[in-house]
Amino acid sequence: MDADLAAFSEEAKNPDEQAQCRFPARYAWLDSKLHFDPANLAPRACPLLDRWKQKLSAQSVSVVFASAYLDNPSSMYGHTFLLIHHAGRPADERLLDYAVNYAARADTANGVLFAIDGLAGVFPGRYSAMPYYLKVQEYSNLESRDLWEYRLNLSSATLGRLINHIWEMRSASFPYYFFNRNCSYELLPLLDAADPRPEFGARMAALRHPAGHRAHPRITSGPRGRKNLPALPSKPDDFRQKPFNSDGNRDRGELGPARQRLEAA
Repeated sequence: MDADLAAFSEEAKNPDEQAQCRFPARYAWLDSKLHFDPANLAPRACPLLDRWKQKLSAQSVSVVFASAYLDNPSSMYGHTFLLIHHAGRPADERLLDYAVNYAARADTANGVLFAIDGLAGVFPGRYSAMPYYLKVQEYSNLESRDLWEYRLNLSSATLGRLINHIWEMRSASFPYYFFNRNCSYELLPLLDAADPRPEFGARMAALRHPAGHRAHPRITSGPRGRKNLPALPSKPDDFRQKPFNSDGNRDRGELGPARQRLEAA
């Protein structure tokens, strides 16, 4: 803690390199416990962090579950990532929201080596953020995988801590193990840091596989309030589920112009 306090009081030529700007969640937590004197440890301006938060404009967060993909060993149990919902954005434009993903950075196309290295934790796992439409294009359109969205019941304070901690973890790297320390395992500490109550952490062991998120008690609603239907069906399922409209064409669904722009790309 002494090292943290010393780092938080230091100035840097580049304001974005200051410890307060690199570790905003840690600074905020210590401030809530120690009640910093602004005269001795004043909050610093963080232009890059502020621009990133403004771009996200986070209002709520969902867990997104991508169904299993047997062509890739690392996705045989599905995949899990977070979706940050932009405040005031219409539902038919939610593909422009940002996804937070944790995945292995593989350096081989050899299937045997890929499986062995994935089981042995050779690949580094890293966090990344990208527009949701890129994940939809990858999973739903290219790999024919259903996407299920589950809204989390987070307070505004918890959401703020989550966004700050995601920023802190943007350059972190951990060994990626397909069966246990995978996408779900490493996303849960983000939520745990935002809300460290014991009843949340106690469920972590049951959620190491992506499919476990679908039974988590912190999830307040199913996929867009519908039962047994994915929020974003795969392309084949999307075609089968949608009826023909009066023009004799398949209905393009609820995503409206955002999905149409993606399909036209």
